[in-house]
Amino acid sequence: VACGAGVTAIVDDAGALRTFGANAFGQCGVGAFGEVVSKPADVVWHDIETPPKVVDVALGFRHGLALGGDGGVYSWGKDDNGQLGIGGRDASPALRRVDVPDRCVAVACGLAHSAALTDKGQLYVWG
Repeated sequence: VACGAGVTAIVDDAGALRTFGANAFGQCGVGAFGEVVSKPADVVWHDIETPPKVVDVALGFRHGLALGGDGGVYSWGKDDNGQLGIGGRDASPALRRVDVPDRCVAVACGLAHSAALTDKGQLYVWG
């Protein structure tokens, strides 16, 4: 479970990620911008045919990061400071893979920045 500014994220035993709460900037990751998501909803994956099992989740002010069992990092939500790590500054209401060169073992979010720790001990920070 992770809590951000008006958003809660839950990872179940099967590795499924669900969110609920404020969603004006796509910070619930449910595939659309807009109204409050009032009960836990499955996230939507952008251009990812077979989503990985999620092993950890972190939430910032209006964005989030998921850590996949594949060691991949996936981001969604507001991106005005580059906190999604996907290039550009456009918000994303669906999870997108962040290009981190190594397998990651931990993720964290701050107000408008993000971090990922690799299995080689390298820390990547953006936003």
